[in-house]
Amino acid sequence: MNTWTQTIEVAPPRDLEPWTTPEQYYREWSLHVDKRGAKNSRRNNKTYVGVFIRMFEKVPADLQSADIEAFMARMERKCSRLMLSDPPECRGHWFDIEQCPLLRGQTDYTSCKGYQPLDPAGQWSYICAINRFYEWLLEEGRIKHNPALKVMRDFASRYSSLFDERRRKPRRRNFKLEEIRSLVTGTPINHGIGYMLMAKCLIRIHEVLKLSFDPEFCNLEEGWMDIPMNWELGNKRKGNMRIILDAEAKRWVRQYKVWWDEHVKRGKDGKPLHHRFLITIFGNPWGKEAVHNYNTALQNDAIELGLMTGKETRRQDRTNSHAFRAFGTTAARDAGAQDADVQLIRGDLAPGSLERYDAYLRRLPELYAKYGPVLGI
Repeated sequence: MNTWTQTIEVAPPRDLEPWTTPEQYYREWSLHVDKRGAKNSRRNNKTYVGVFIRMFEKVPADLQSADIEAFMARMERKCSRLMLSDPPECRGHWFDIEQCPLLRGQTDYTSCKGYQPLDPAGQWSYICAINRFYEWLLEEGRIKHNPALKVMRDFASRYSSLFDERRRKPRRRNFKLEEIRSLVTGTPINHGIGYMLMAKCLIRIHEVLKLSFDPEFCNLEEGWMDIPMNWELGNKRKGNMRIILDAEAKRWVRQYKVWWDEHVKRGKDGKPLHHRFLITIFGNPWGKEAVHNYNTALQNDAIELGLMTGKETRRQDRTNSHAFRAFGTTAARDAGAQDADVQLIRGDLAPGSLERYDAYLRRLPELYAKYGPVLGI
C-alpha cells in the first residue's frame, strides 16, 4: 500500500487546562517567551508582563480594556529609576530605596530629588509587551478578544507627534571624533577595539560581540570579517553580513590579535577553546549578559575619561553603544554616500535586493574606502 495516498488523521480537539491564578498565567507565558526571540526581547516580555499581572488580583483573562488603561495610568507616575523587581531597586544608586515615596504610598512622590517620570517611550514598552501577551492568549483560545489592542492604539495616537519627533531627533549622544579617538586609545584594548569597529564599520553592539577570528569569518589579509549568526545575541541585521577593514582597522585588529593570543582561554593542548573576537581579561567571551556588560564597560570607560560624570539625567548626555553606529552613519552621509550605499554598508535590507547580497559584496571595499570613517589613530 502507498502510505503517501493515505489521509492524515485530524488531531483531536485540545482540552484546555484551566488556569486559575495570576501566577499560573505568568508561568505559562514565561515558558512560551523562552522558546523564541532575542534575549533582550524575552527579558522585556517577561518583566513588563510580570509587573502588569502582579498589579491585579484577578486573572488576566478576566481583565478588560478599562483595567489595562488603569494600569497605564499608574505607569505614568512610575519613576524611571525604580526597577519593579523583587525586591525593588533604584537605578540611581545614590538614592535610598527605603525612602522611595512611590513604594511608601505617598501622594507627593515628586519629593524625591531623583524622581524622573517614566518617559512615554518606556510606557510604550509596557503596553507593547502586554499586547503581545494578550495576542498569545487569543491564539491559545484563552480569551475571545484582545483588550490591550484598543489601549495600545489609543496610546500610539496620543503620542504620535512625540514619536515622530523622536524618529527625527533620536535621544542619543552625538559622539565627536575626539571622543571616539579617546574611547579607542584610552581604554583597555579589548574594549577599544569594539568601539573602533562599531564606529568605523557602522555595526551594532551585538554584531561586534558576534565577531570571530575563525578563518571562516575573518580574513585579515583580504581585509574583511563576516558576522556569524548567533541566536542568543539577536539578529537585527537583515542585509549583507560582511564588514570591510581598511588599513587603519587592520592595523588595530592585528595589534589586538597579539593581545588576544596572549589572553584567550586555552585547553590542555594549548589550542584556544573558542574563536570569539571580543573577550574579557580572563580570556572568555563576554557571557550571557554580553550586551549589558559591554554597555556598562562603555559607561565606566566614559566616566574614567571624563566624558561623563555618571549622574547625567538626560539620555542624550549619556554614552550609548548605538551612538558609534550613528557616528559612522553621519560620517558616511557627510562624505556624500547615498541612501542605498549607506544601507549596504550598514547591512540594512536595501529595497529591491530580494534579500540576496552576493552581487553587492564586490562593491563593499569601494564603499568603505569612500565613505567609511577614518579616525586617524
